[in-house]
Amino acid sequence: MSGLEYQPKDLGTRNSRIRELTQKPITAVSEKLHQVFPSLHPDHINLAGIVGTAIGSMMAKRQNFENSTVKKKLLSTAVLGISALMDALDGSLARVIQKEDPAKINTKRGQIQDAIVDRTSEAAMSISRIVSAEDRGDKIGKFFALSSGLTNLLPSLTRAEAERHGKIVPEAGTGLAGLMGTRIGRTATGIITTVFPEFKKIPVQTILDAITTVSNTMTTVDRIRKGKEAQATLSNEKKEEAKAREMILAGLAVLIAGAALAAYTRKKIS
Repeated sequence: MSGLEYQPKDLGTRNSRIRELTQKPITAVSEKLHQVFPSLHPDHINLAGIVGTAIGSMMAKRQNFENSTVKKKLLSTAVLGISALMDALDGSLARVIQKEDPAKINTKRGQIQDAIVDRTSEAAMSISRIVSAEDRGDKIGKFFALSSGLTNLLPSLTRAEAERHGKIVPEAGTGLAGLMGTRIGRTATGIITTVFPEFKKIPVQTILDAITTVSNTMTTVDRIRKGKEAQATLSNEKKEEAKAREMILAGLAVLIAGAALAAYTRKKIS
């Protein structure tokens, strides 16, 4: 979220209640980080987040292949969890730096980086789940890992489309389904299902990936509907940022779909 200006009390595009509740503690951590490490830039946090997610996903895949114990899987859980927290810190740190020197933060570039990091991180976990499901011979789990991976981009793409036309749509939907169709919901369930695809013979990954697929679809449809109903209120600058983000997301959709389908057609390693 590098460079994004969160405005919880007005017509800001980052408008979820969760973001408003977590803003103060995250800002406090970001201010402390900036104080201790003045050279730390949001780009560094972005890079650490995406590398951490890739490493955590590979660790989880290997642990699932080896049927590791829950205790052994705690490390990959921690790596993925810490990497996910980076997504909140990069934008907050950007705002801290921006207060001191606005020229140091490029908002449009931050939007593009955020789109790349978020969607790539989700894709890494989805592909890890596809491969793990194939290795354990779980065809249903493999299908839903693919379907959740392919639908993860849709809510963000739809939101960017609405904002490109100057319209604001809710960042979070209604109820649990609405939450699971957003970045925070997908991240939470993604970590759980990537590290613990099965627990005491319960197909956790299959169930949660199926729910995520439905939630992604519901959130997408809801944003399309509300985008049509909304009035255009965003500035030209915000519309240009959304346009750039939409183009990046469209390109990522093609790349991620190709990677996910390649993983889906991969044969089990004997």
